[in-house]
Amino acid sequence: MSIDLIALLALLVFLSIFLVRNRKQLQTFSFLKVFYFCMYRTRLGMTAMERWARRSEGLLQKAGYVMIPLGFLGMFVMIEELIRGAVNLVQNPGALTVGVVLPIQAKGVFYVPFFYWFIAILFIMVVHEFGHGIIARAHKVRVKSTGFAFLGAIIPIVPGAFVEIDEKHLAKQPKYTQLSIFAAGPFVNIVFGAVFWGLLLLLQPAAQGLFVADGMTITQVADGSPAAITGLAAGELITQVDQAPVRSVSDFEKAFARKKPGDTVSIMTASGAKEATLAGTSKSYLGVQVSEAKHLKESIVASRGVLLPTLFVWLVELIGWLFLLNLGVGLFNLVPIGPIDGGRMFHTALQHIVRHHHARRVWHTVSVVLLAILASTLISAFV
Repeated sequence: MSIDLIALLALLVFLSIFLVRNRKQLQTFSFLKVFYFCMYRTRLGMTAMERWARRSEGLLQKAGYVMIPLGFLGMFVMIEELIRGAVNLVQNPGALTVGVVLPIQAKGVFYVPFFYWFIAILFIMVVHEFGHGIIARAHKVRVKSTGFAFLGAIIPIVPGAFVEIDEKHLAKQPKYTQLSIFAAGPFVNIVFGAVFWGLLLLLQPAAQGLFVADGMTITQVADGSPAAITGLAAGELITQVDQAPVRSVSDFEKAFARKKPGDTVSIMTASGAKEATLAGTSKSYLGVQVSEAKHLKESIVASRGVLLPTLFVWLVELIGWLFLLNLGVGLFNLVPIGPIDGGRMFHTALQHIVRHHHARRVWHTVSVVLLAILASTLISAFV
């Protein structure tokens, strides 16, 4: 049993005990007697929100207004990506599309090693909700509580956090104030994603210089894909594509950049050469996810040992995950679906443009359509 799995099980046990011991303080919504969503209210961070809001009230208000058009731009990008993903799924059944971000390796799951996942999710939740809260207080909108949320099936599975804003007070505010508060959480995540991206660009070359690349390890193979038909399997090491050495992600991408659907490629692995006929319509499709396989240079081990280089690389990889997950969560929250931030922004904007009952009807229709696209994409990843 790996250390990641042990840590994950320990976290689930801890959260389960926590929910049982604090069940009287929970607000719980259950369905089908198995699934539930519960909220645990606290006042954590409220003093800091108040202090920061009062210290830079004018600046935060102006920043909130800037977030609004950027939030709608991100919304349009995400709508396009959802539609593009659905079209790609129709053209390439079995294509690897979106997945649930979890620290477990399973079909349909976007796997993140446990400790990276835990640190990144905790960071993302805190800064996201703090963003909502501090912009709300900058506009003097009341914040009733903060807290943690859990979506579960018998045991808690997906953790979350929230800032509970006084909805009656918020509804009396100008529309641009409401929009800036809704946009704040995703915007903060995207900004931190950009910061971590900059750090990654700065540190990644040094981290890569510590290693010798061995090839590309297959981490996942889509069922029914050309890779699966050829016999490629997770765990295999790809060293060449059409006799060209493959040592990095860029090498792997270049090897397939000029390929077309129907082309045959020779893929060299540790078990020998295998030929695959690429699928797809407008773009070639093999059906694998890969990661770089590498080992520390002997000269580095001799001069620095193993511990310090390993810790440095771990930190750089954590920064990479913080970049990807902050950006992903920030953009996903801008999708105009129901009660998430993008949905609330879309509904608020519609109320300013059309009559209230028409706004609600359009908002509901768009939410249902996008939710159906998202659900079908997620289900296809598991099925």
